Amino acid sequence: MTQLARRGQGQKDPTGSTKRKILFIIFNRPDGISEPDIRDLLQQKENIRSGRGIKKHFEHLFKNKYIQKESRPGFGNIWKPPADFESFKSLISDKLVWTDITNEELSEFNSTQYVQQIIIPSLVDELIEKPPYLNEFNEFYHLNLHEAEISENELNEIKNYYTQALKISPSLLRHFFQPNVTILMGLHATQYISLALTDNLIFNQLYKELNPSSSQEDREKLIDELKENLRFYSYNFKTIEEFGVLTAYISVLNDMFLYPDHDSQFENFFTNPTNASIWGIFVGNPIPFFEIGKYFFTSLKSIELIKKYE
Repeated sequence: MTQLARRGQGQKDPTGSTKRKILFIIFNRPDGISEPDIRDLLQQKENIRSGRGIKKHFEHLFKNKYIQKESRPGFGNIWKPPADFESFKSLISDKLVWTDITNEELSEFNSTQYVQQIIIPSLVDELIEKPPYLNEFNEFYHLNLHEAEISENELNEIKNYYTQALKISPSLLRHFFQPNVTILMGLHATQYISLALTDNLIFNQLYKELNPSSSQEDREKLIDELKENLRFYSYNFKTIEEFGVLTAYISVLNDMFLYPDHDSQFENFFTNPTNASIWGIFVGNPIPFFEIGKYFFTSLKSIELIKKYE
């Protein structure tokens, strides 16, 4: 068997890396795992051997209630995931844990047993009642999105849809606690294009910025053509369900590009007939809104819309 090279003295992982490795081990064993077993796994799989260093990581995670401890004098502590949802929320926002995290680590975290079995059901309820950044969106566009009148069967289908999205989309999971600019951009673009379709000044300004030497006549001609093409992409939110369904859709679409190795998961999500039915009810024919968003927000220099979230 190939032996891992021992880490040289003073050599360190990226910020938060060891804390994350400890969390992933514990989160994959929601019923608990002993500290000696955690240390063995860190040494065997990650070549992490520093006893004092590991102890400091445990202290940070325990002090902040990100993990809970069952003391066993003489046998080593048993460590478990956090006892409550509020502690999990605090964990997600801790920069000492998440700085320099890679996409691969995000995917690994999202796939742990604790997140899949305990956290995701709680987040599904939040998506139903109040999707992330709903209030900010309402305020920005002077909207008052309301609950749709739906049947119990449709509600169950939406819950299943959200569960699927959360299980495969690390971006959606973290969007609850730290804003994902790409998701926000897609949501803003969807509403913004709808507003732009009724305002020639917006299109005039767009083309003028892209082609400063263009004539007014050329711009007006393009405006008519552009508006006709973009009508397919526009959407004017009316209900909380529409906002939530599209939030999940953009999240999964975004991660499809971030995690190409997980193609089959994303393909199953997008080809699921029940999901297609939900899109038909609440969104119409969904398309890559976030790509449209990149174009509009770059062209119109409107990225200021979402800077307040960063």
